[in-house]
Parts: sequence; structure tokens; C-alpha cells
Amino acid sequence: MAKKWVFMNEEVRPVSFTIGPVGVGWEFIGADRDVASRLLTFLEDKGVLYNPYAKKCPSGVMDSIDKIRDRIQRDMEGLSRESFLFAVLNSMRGHIKQFRNYICRTTCKDDAPRLCKDCKVYESGCTDALDGLRAAIGFEIAQFTGKYGLSVKAPLTSLLPKID
Repeated sequence: MAKKWVFMNEEVRPVSFTIGPVGVGWEFIGADRDVASRLLTFLEDKGVLYNPYAKKCPSGVMDSIDKIRDRIQRDMEGLSRESFLFAVLNSMRGHIKQFRNYICRTTCKDDAPRLCKDCKVYESGCTDALDGLRAAIGFEIAQFTGKYGLSVKAPLTSLLPKID
């Protein structure tokens, strides 16, 4: 197991070393790991990521997706823009934006609640778009949980990429 370095009660690791004048660059990973762990706990409770489609109407799906986006945004605001976790969360935020742009281009202009039976996008591809979002979010979850040594609990494990 790799040696853990601690500086000012934060886990760090050297990421660069320069000669003349001598210096070492450090990445603080303890705080990022805590943010990642709390986000993972939050995502484990978001059924929109793993429940069967019939459990929510499209407006409920959008509300849940918006809550995930808002949480990711809040977490990003406390991170260094150069950190690994910021990059992963930025990618997750981008996937959500892409999903919302696809879904909202025809149905959500007035943000009125809709039922599945009334939703043209649901009939023509909402489930495909949600499958794509779930896969993309699962890939990002695998990235940060692998980096920070976090374990994913079922049923969120259904999102993780399958390794053959």
C-alpha cells in the first residue's frame, strides 16, 4: 500500500517536483475525498439513476435530475478548478446539461408538469436519453470512486461500467 502523506491534517500527495529552485507541488486529496464520499451517498438515494422508468413521470425525472445537477454545482464551488474531482463533476454536469437540452427542446418550454401519456419525448426517446445519462454518470462515478477508494452500494452499482 502506498504511503499516505499528511500536511495540516489533510491527506496530500506530491504531484510535481522542480529542481532549481527546489520545490514540490502537492495535491490535497483528503478534502476532495470527503466531497466525493458525500456526493456518492447523495447519489445512492437518487432512484432516477437506477429505478425502472415506470416509477416516475417525466416531470419527476426532471426534478430529480435538477437536484443532482444543483448538488454537483454546489460541490464544484468548493473545489479547486485544477482538481481531479472538479474535472469529473464538470463532466457529470455536462452530461446532465446535454440530457436536459435533448429533453427540453420540445416538451418543457413552460416547465409545466406532464404525464408520460402526454409526453411526446417520452414516447420518442426519453428512456433512451435517460439510459445514456445513466451510463455517463456511472462512468464518472467509477472514475472518482476508483481514485478515492470509495465503494459503491447497490442499486447504484448497476450504473458502473461492466469490466469483462
